[in-house]
Formats: sequence, structure tokens, C-alpha cells
Amino acid sequence: MLLLYLINLKSAVNIAGIDAQIRSLQAKLGLDVNKAYISSALSADPILGNLRTQLYQTESQIALLRKDLRPEHPTMIQLQRQKEATELLIQQRANEVIGGGGAAAPFSGDISGIRAQSNLDPARQGLANQMVTLQTQRDTLQQQLAQQIREEVRLRQEYSLIPNKQLERSRLEQEVALKKAVYDQMQAKLTDSKTAEAETVSSLTVARTPTIIPEPTKVKSIPTTLGIGGFLGFLVGGGVIFLLGSLEGTFKTQEDIRDSLKQREVVLLGEIPLMPVDDLASEAVPVVFSVDSPYLEFYEKFRSNLRRLAGKDVKILLIASTGAQEGKTVSAYNLGVACARAGKRTLIIETDLRSPSRATSLKVNLDPDATIEPLRYYASLSDCIRLVPDVENLYIIPSPGPVLQSPAIIESSEMRRLMEDARERYDLVILDTSPLSYSNDPLLIQPYSDGIVLVARPNYTQESMLGEAIDQLQEAELGLLGVIINGADIEVTVPETAEPLPTSSSEPVIVEESDQVSAGVNNTYN
Repeated sequence: MLLLYLINLKSAVNIAGIDAQIRSLQAKLGLDVNKAYISSALSADPILGNLRTQLYQTESQIALLRKDLRPEHPTMIQLQRQKEATELLIQQRANEVIGGGGAAAPFSGDISGIRAQSNLDPARQGLANQMVTLQTQRDTLQQQLAQQIREEVRLRQEYSLIPNKQLERSRLEQEVALKKAVYDQMQAKLTDSKTAEAETVSSLTVARTPTIIPEPTKVKSIPTTLGIGGFLGFLVGGGVIFLLGSLEGTFKTQEDIRDSLKQREVVLLGEIPLMPVDDLASEAVPVVFSVDSPYLEFYEKFRSNLRRLAGKDVKILLIASTGAQEGKTVSAYNLGVACARAGKRTLIIETDLRSPSRATSLKVNLDPDATIEPLRYYASLSDCIRLVPDVENLYIIPSPGPVLQSPAIIESSEMRRLMEDARERYDLVILDTSPLSYSNDPLLIQPYSDGIVLVARPNYTQESMLGEAIDQLQEAELGLLGVIINGADIEVTVPETAEPLPTSSSEPVIVEESDQVSAGVNNTYN
């Protein structure tokens, strides 16, 4: 009831507002709603417009010839007949436009009235249309209000016929209380009866004392025991053989990788030894910050080989690997350091959106809001780029990952504009991607690059996977420039101590990469 009252009040307020608008428009036009509808309809009809133009032309000719010719002149007679015919057509067309013989909106049917009511300019015609629309809304709201009022009256009548149920409710509450009391009494009597039954002394007696009959234990047969042990040994040995067989497809040394590349006629761009890290518990990527580091020479050789083979045509370089823990990110970071040390404006872009950024290894702070809106993060190169503090000419765009829908972000227009802008601003752009065996993200980002470099590592790279990746890249002509061997068994001597550093891939102090999985996204760091 209250809801209907509020609805009716709101409808009445709306009607009052529409009435105020209609009165304002009537004051501006000097027309009521019916006249406004007729004038708008007649003014908007193109046929009436043409007929009015013809009538004006005929009247203009009559006015010009009236000074020289008498009304009985044939030309004047013809123009007069033409005028009458046009006026008749105007009246007929006006009746057709208004329709219903003027019942819906009565108007003056003579020619003077039609001409007076069909002369609205576009601005006044717009106001007339607005007035007609408001009147239509008002009529609709009025009908709805009337219907709601009738519904309110009907509901009030029904409400008045509903008897007072308070007395009936009190009676039912009393019945419920009475039945509950009876139920509680029955429960108490049931409890008493169970207690009495438990206290009753039974008349049953034990006829005889039970005895335990020992069950004879069957001695296990020695041949059976030997057979079971042999079967279990066979299973364990088979598992070990299967495990060793699964490792047969992994390159054991850098010589094996070299031979495979020679067979496929792929260029070896360099061999990089493992680099130690200071903190074994950290996940930092080892980076050559010092210009006196003995490891910088290997990356400088890699850079010079790349420049010698690719020339100046390669401005955006994509570094990829077939699997995890092969040193792809280490190679990308330190190649960027070597290029920056050589005086080239170098930009590293982490395009592995499935893994968290490792830009903190370059002493770069990450944007905490990048993961929330990665497209806005990539929209401006000036906002997402970070300067590496300890290396001049080196910049990095950290990954906002791990994020969902990484292919959509890579193929977005924001990423395309970012790549175009980076190509114009920097001498070399290095793209650090996810492993080829994990996703197709490297192939999605490849069209932006000028060449691809694959990273292989002994005891980690699968021979079949590397061969398949090389064959596919060469067949598709995706610009494979060559392969580098990371984690090679090379002796590195520190100038100060002249003691070789451990480079074996089995050394525990070497931290290359780590695998992480978070929030259902593959976060393997490569």
C-alpha cells in the first residue's frame, strides 16, 4: 500500500514537471499542443513544401504581371487557374498528412490556415516536436497513474476484507505451548523407563568359561619369499633403467651441442661460463656490473660475433630457449650490459609475462601496480622504462607478470606502439621471452624482432627439443641468427688471485634460474 502511494506520488511529480515544460514551450511558440503537432507535421512534409514553393512562384508572377495585364488576359487566367490548382493540392495533401479528417488534431482546412500553420522554421519545428513528445509522455504517465490509482483502490478494498488474525494467532500459540508440554512429559517418562530397564537384573548365566583355540601359523616358503623379492627388484631396476633412458636425450657437454649445431649448419655465437652469486638463498640473476670482471669478455665476444654476423640490420633481438634453467635471462641481462659498455643505447624488455620480473638483479625497483593494469603499464614508454643505475646507457622495462591472458597483452596495440617507439629511440632492444616449450608467446612477440638467438646449456637442454626448435625456425624463416652455449665448462681466472673459479654445472653455488608457480600461472623463470 505504501509502495503504491509512493509510486503514484512520483508519477504525479513527473506529470507536474512535464506540464511545466509544456507551458514553457507554449509561451515560446504561441501554440498549444494540437497546433504545434499540426504545424510540425505540415512544415516537415516535403510535398507540401514543394507545393508552397510553386504557389509562391505563381503568386509572384501574378503580382508582377498585374501591373501590365488585365485579369481577363489569357496569361493571367492561366496563372490564376494554376494557383487554384496548387491551393487545391495543398489542401488535399494537408488532409492526408494530418489524417483522420482532422479528428485527432483539428485544424483550419482553408488555404490561408494551412499556409499559416506550415511555416515553422527548423528551430521552432524542433520546439514543436519537443512539445508533442512531452504531451505524449504526459498522456502515458496519466494513464499509468490512473491505472495505479485503480489498483490502489482495489488493494484497499481487499485489505479491508481481511479479518483480524491476531486472535487466531494467540489461539494457535496456546495450542503449540500445550502440545510442547505434553511432549516434554512423554520424553521424561521415556527417560525414566529406560533407566529402570537398565537397572533390572538379568537372569542369564554363563554355562561355561570360554577357551581360546590358537590358530596354527603357516610358515612362509623360502622360494616364495625369494620370488617376491626378485619381482620387486625387477620393478626397481626397471624404474632406474627408465629414468636413465629418459636422460639420454640431454646434451652432456658443450662438445655435444657444438656437433649438433654443425650438423644443422647453425652458427655458434659464443660459449658462456657459469657465474657465481654471493647469496645462495636469493633468486637474483648474476650480472656483470664491474668493468674488470673476467666474465665480461665472454659477453663482449658474444656481442661482437652477433654484430659481425647480423650487422646493423638487427635493432630488436629476441633471446629464447627451449626449456627452463638454460640461462636465457642471464644471457639477455649481461648481453645488454656488454652493449651498453660499448656505448650503445640498450633497452631490455622482459616479455615473459608468465613469470615474475627479475629486474631487481639490476638494482631496479618494480612498479607494484603494473600487474593490476598491464595494458596501461605498457601504454607509455616513458612511464614503464627504468634506468639501470650502475650501467650507463642501459635501460629495462620490467615484466608486470605473472599475469593472465599474456597472449592478448603481447598482441595488443599498446605493445605494438611500445615496440615501434623503442625501435626509434634505442640502438639495440633485447627481448627476454618465455621458453618455447612452455607457450607460444615467443612466436607472438617474434614479428617485432629482427632476429632470434637460442640459448642452450649442457645437462639441461634436450637434444630433440633444440633440434625441433631450430628446424621450425629455419623452415618458417623467422630469422634464427645462431645459438649460444650457457654454462659451458670453461676455466675463468680472477686477475687478483689468479685462482680459477668453479664452473662445473654441478656446483651448488651457481644460481641460474628458479621455477615458481603462483596463482595458477606458470611462473618459471628462464
